[in-house]
Amino acid sequence: MFVVKNAEETIIGSVILNHYQEAGYRNVEWHKEYADSEIIVIHTLAVHPNYLKCGIGQILIEFTITYAKQNKMKSIRLDVYENNIPAIKLYEKNQFKYVDTLDLGYGGYGLNYFKLYEYIL
Repeated sequence: MFVVKNAEETIIGSVILNHYQEAGYRNVEWHKEYADSEIIVIHTLAVHPNYLKCGIGQILIEFTITYAKQNKMKSIRLDVYENNIPAIKLYEKNQFKYVDTLDLGYGGYGLNYFKLYEYIL
């Protein structure tokens, strides 16, 4: 996990990364197939509501890309709720490529479909 803090040392953003891919990821035609150990998955990228549109998401994406490159990963993958337009714009602005849309089983929480994206390193 990587966090961004403000001047008062309050966490204002964080990203959680690992190699674990949701089961639904296995049924997707990614741009290229890699072993789990060769990819990083963004599981959570969060910005405190008071700091939206302040560049914190961009800092978290830049950290993730740098971290993946330093660790010789070949791909960064993620899923994002289909109606989370600000996040989708952030990923697309940073050259993440759309792969597919899936039902990841969160419909009971009102989250029916997720868009999958990949950044090839």
